[in-house]
Amino acid sequence: GTTAPGAHLHIEGTSNEADGLLRIDNGGDTSVLLGQDVASTGHNEGKLQLYDNGTLTTVIRSFGNSYIQGGNVGIGTASPLDKFDVLDANFAVNSGDATIAVRSSDGFAIDKGGKMGFYGKHNTAGDYTIFGAIAGRKENATDGNSAGYLQFTSRSGSAEVEAMRITST
Repeated sequence: GTTAPGAHLHIEGTSNEADGLLRIDNGGDTSVLLGQDVASTGHNEGKLQLYDNGTLTTVIRSFGNSYIQGGNVGIGTASPLDKFDVLDANFAVNSGDATIAVRSSDGFAIDKGGKMGFYGKHNTAGDYTIFGAIAGRKENATDGNSAGYLQFTSRSGSAEVEAMRITST
């Protein structure tokens, strides 16, 4: 608790609590747990846990890994058709906009850009490997020159190799 609340509902706990500060139960099964987590990342992070019939299905963390198990996720739609469904209006070719953005955090340089990988299990142990990828990369190292290429890769033995490149010219 607190003697100086900062909002209409202000819940304050100790800094070393690894459990929820707010818990909502439904007939003995936890439905929602809101609080912080200090164990998974070594520092205090906000955490929301959602349960379905007592089974943890969704974890949203402010710093560590988050996940949703079961169901589909929709952005722009309340009725997602697949595991990840984004619904938006069409963008013109030269608009500079996209329905989904995949960006690189690297500084600008030749051969840098966003990459989307396609993975699958490749052995009986269930280990995943990348089978192929699509990347959009910068074609040059010139400041202000936005020329780019589209790269397609596939797996050849133990290495991912470029299978096709579409350049800006």
